Amino acid sequence: ARQLQSHGVVPTVIELNVDMVRALRSEGIDAIYGDATRIDTIEAAGAATAAHAILSSAGMSNSAEVIRMVRTINPQIRVLARTSYLREVAELRAAGATHVYSGEGEIALAFVENILNTLGATPEQIDRERARVHADLVASHDFRPESVTS
Repeated sequence: ARQLQSHGVVPTVIELNVDMVRALRSEGIDAIYGDATRIDTIEAAGAATAAHAILSSAGMSNSAEVIRMVRTINPQIRVLARTSYLREVAELRAAGATHVYSGEGEIALAFVENILNTLGATPEQIDRERARVHADLVASHDFRPESVTS
């Protein structure tokens, strides 16, 4: 939220931890106390007019259902989702996530980048490898936002 705010984006955070909501608000970040698996909470956060929705909790139950609810409220929204494991990517993309980031995949990629760097690969070579791996992940779970229906 802080990074987005520093670039002129005004995020709204949905959080179940009331102390975190207070802390975010004290920093000038719009925060709503509530459960993101409830449609009224998603609506209160402004999903109907938002350009993006970010599901940042990898352990959130019902992530696919939350994505479907967000898409029902706003079919044009870009949904970025986080998951722990690569095996969960397909389900979230099928639910309507525009992009899904897997902790497992990103960590493996970081290891490869580190090793390539140690072996003397150029930044361009590392960037190409990162792009290739991401393209492989996307290709294996092809998704087109216009195919989402509500």
